[in-house]
Amino acid sequence: LNLIPLLISHKGSLNKIKKMDKLKPQEYLSKRGVKIFNEILSCINTSVLQSTDSFGLSVLANNFDLHHETAVYLNKNGISQNTKTGYSAVRAEFTVYQKTGEYIAKHSGMFGLNPEAREKLKNVWDKKEKQKSKLDEALG
Repeated sequence: LNLIPLLISHKGSLNKIKKMDKLKPQEYLSKRGVKIFNEILSCINTSVLQSTDSFGLSVLANNFDLHHETAVYLNKNGISQNTKTGYSAVRAEFTVYQKTGEYIAKHSGMFGLNPEAREKLKNVWDKKEKQKSKLDEALG
């Protein structure tokens, strides 16, 4: 899999590992869906995620998986088919392809999967990291 390079890693790897252990793909994901889930997760600053975010990540990974699957099918078979009555109609797979693409475009920003969202999230995380550093210095 080669998704867009996602987000900056975060200091405090022990907390990151503990949080990642809580973020598990949902059981309905295919093998490819689980790989996509883990690839997305590996690139996200998990310090801001909760275990319930695994639901949203799973839905997003499933949409990436279905988008891939329908793209392969459509590339092989085309986007239209001839009906029994002789008319040409758009395949149902094309509708799935469109809907999953729309979902990905709409919701991928929540996890920093586009440049604009990454920059916004990076700024938020940098501010949080600076706040933690100041607190550590004061306590230190």
